[in-house]
Amino acid sequence: MKVEREKGEINTELEQLRTLMKQFEEKSVLCETHKAHQAEQADVPKNIELIEKTGERKHMRGSLDLVATELLRERKAYVLCHVLRNETDEEYTKNIVIDGACMRTPEEDIKWAEEQAELEAAAAKGGGKKAPAGKKK
Repeated sequence: MKVEREKGEINTELEQLRTLMKQFEEKSVLCETHKAHQAEQADVPKNIELIEKTGERKHMRGSLDLVATELLRERKAYVLCHVLRNETDEEYTKNIVIDGACMRTPEEDIKWAEEQAELEAAAAKGGGKKAPAGKKK
């Protein structure tokens, strides 16, 4: 009885360890893919720009001598992006997204995925955070 119970406990622990090993192996593959992507992008010239949520570019290159308060507006949100050129030599922007997957543990990945799903659901409903309730008179 005791031997079989201990054997069952050991098998359970082994399964947990195998699951953790698989998660970390997947994370390692993700890190290698990210590393290869970074190596590809290292030699590509970069043109970085700020864009308002409305899509208006701030043309940072032409305004390097300005103070930030002269160029940027108060209480506005800006998105950092790359300025790229297509086949017809027209400029377009691509948002810079920092995922951070290589730095998270598998447990943190699960929490992050849940948070992203909640944020997407809130965005689909058309609202972010709820407004605070007003005081009763």
